[in-house]
Amino acid sequence: MKASSHPTSTAAVLLIGLLAPAPADAQCRPARASTLLEVNQVRARILGDGSLFYRRDLDPEAAVFEVPKGGGLHAIHAASLIVGAEIDGEPHVAGSRYDYREFWPGPLPAGIPADAAACAPYDRLFEVTASDLETLDATGEVTPNVAEWPWELGAPVLDGDGNPDNYDPPRGDRPALLGDHMVWWVMNDRGGPHASTGSEPLGIEVRGSAFAFDQDGDLGHTIFYRFQIAAEREIRELRAGLWVDADLGDFIDDYAGSDSLLHLGYFYNAVETDGNGGSTGYGSPPPAVGAVVLEGPVADADGLDNDRDTVVDEEGEQLGLTSLVCLWKWREASGAEEYLNNLSGLGAAGKPMREGGHYHEPDPSAPPVRFCYPGDPTVQGFWSAENMDGAARRMPPHDQRFQLNVGPFDLQPGEPQTISVAF
Repeated sequence: MKASSHPTSTAAVLLIGLLAPAPADAQCRPARASTLLEVNQVRARILGDGSLFYRRDLDPEAAVFEVPKGGGLHAIHAASLIVGAEIDGEPHVAGSRYDYREFWPGPLPAGIPADAAACAPYDRLFEVTASDLETLDATGEVTPNVAEWPWELGAPVLDGDGNPDNYDPPRGDRPALLGDHMVWWVMNDRGGPHASTGSEPLGIEVRGSAFAFDQDGDLGHTIFYRFQIAAEREIRELRAGLWVDADLGDFIDDYAGSDSLLHLGYFYNAVETDGNGGSTGYGSPPPAVGAVVLEGPVADADGLDNDRDTVVDEEGEQLGLTSLVCLWKWREASGAEEYLNNLSGLGAAGKPMREGGHYHEPDPSAPPVRFCYPGDPTVQGFWSAENMDGAARRMPPHDQRFQLNVGPFDLQPGEPQTISVAF
């Protein structure tokens, strides 16, 4: 694997393995590892438990997605990875949302660690920077970040000594750095209870990384997530989602939208001055923030233009954003079946979204849709929060969240798939 400076070629991947059942008494201690990614104008909290940016018990801030860095204003409150599939007729979901976490430290090579002590050594975020590699190349010094890179757990490595089965930095092996600062971790969903979804675990291992570039411009306001996905046995119709609660400065005056051609979900301010000059608002002009799926699993030959490049079923065609579900603050998923409904592009109750009107009060006679608010809000396009009914009726601004979904896709043993996300 070779790192690249091009955002779409370095962006995220998600690796999940369905593995052996856990012993009934197995329970890991919840992951505690945390660090900050702040190489550019985004200061973002990185966690090793499936949650992005948010953990209430970390002081002084519950959530960190600060843009610009040092400005004291945050564009995203919380986000999290959610993965699910129906197995033997029952929904199995692993997800994290706010204070409920369903991923636990460590890999699942042949089973689950039997107790908290066995999981604890994996409760760590491994970091490497461009400076570490520059030091190694210039002086031969192996910094602690390079020396401790967990290649044996699957952290990506560039082979420089001709032996792919070892890791020897003095002889040319290097961490496969993405961006200028990269954080890597490994977690599983069998280490403890699923308090949020209430489901049995899938039995998955997630190898994640987050990275950013020390650049100006667009890349200077972007972070990327990478996850790797493989299965020891077949998983059919797996679905992966990214749940996002934005809070764009002042949380109460936001709108949401989607652009399926760009594989993008985004949040923007409903008024010209965010927060009316308050301490949590960006003021005027307000910003927008987006989450984009850059790369997805290889699609089956299904007669669809899954990557929206005007070519159907080309070799290596990838799934992109397959649905975006807007979520109402007090009607989010509760229980595994509702989580799986959201992952499938449906409302929590299993009903399709309908074009027009307010997404949580759909017109049953309107056409079903897979993408919430795809209209161009800059021209009051229908269907957008700026034009809910085709007659320019605006939605009342409020606290917004949505879920980007990719899938379904099948996993076969030894055949990893790829999902890529950038904020």
